[in-house]
Amino acid sequence: MVADDWTMLNDPEFRDQWLFMYKYDNRRRMVAKKVPGAGEVFMIYDGFNRVVLTQDANMRSNDIVTDDLILNSYDKSTYLIGEGGSVTLKPNFTTEGHGAFLASTDPAKVNANKWMFTKYDGQNRPVITGALYTEGDYEEMLAAVEAHEDFTERYDGSGDFYGYSNTAFPDASNPGEVEVLTVTYYDSYQFLEDLSWPAQYEYAGGRPLARGHQTGSLIKTLGTSDFLYSSVWYDA
Repeated sequence: MVADDWTMLNDPEFRDQWLFMYKYDNRRRMVAKKVPGAGEVFMIYDGFNRVVLTQDANMRSNDIVTDDLILNSYDKSTYLIGEGGSVTLKPNFTTEGHGAFLASTDPAKVNANKWMFTKYDGQNRPVITGALYTEGDYEEMLAAVEAHEDFTERYDGSGDFYGYSNTAFPDASNPGEVEVLTVTYYDSYQFLEDLSWPAQYEYAGGRPLARGHQTGSLIKTLGTSDFLYSSVWYDA
């Protein structure tokens, strides 16, 4: 490399196949990384230095459009919008590994970038994770996060947002843009009553003190609107 005066670093193919590259902001936080053979992964932080958004190369807009059919490829899931028609695939696109087509009529997922988000409580514990569909690129999403004022989710027991306040970024009140994938509960079992969970998730032996522990969770079944319920119990 020294003998070549490092000119090989100017070769995009060489950089893509051989270099590990990392980028940092002025607070020494890693904001992008790239490993050989893969695209860049972006990371965006909140005011408490917690990663709130991530995006790999496969999540960036990757649409295949015809007159009456749109296929969006995200994370080996493929969204089919419309019926009939022929499909002209983008160069080098393959459906191998993407599984069956999943019917969708959600316009927010068309021509959108996908970001994975995490919302935290006041103790830096992840309480809600999911996917955010938006046209915003890295710079736009960075500006949106920096402009947001409240980064803490609080359990309030309301049924509007899985028992949480929906105050941390992003605003998940629009289900067409935000897809919640996991919800986690801590410290108590009050959510069982507040959110009317099925009776079988209650423990007949009574509720132990659970301060500082995870007590329940919801995990979404992909491709559906259903969640898997789980309650966690501890001995004395």
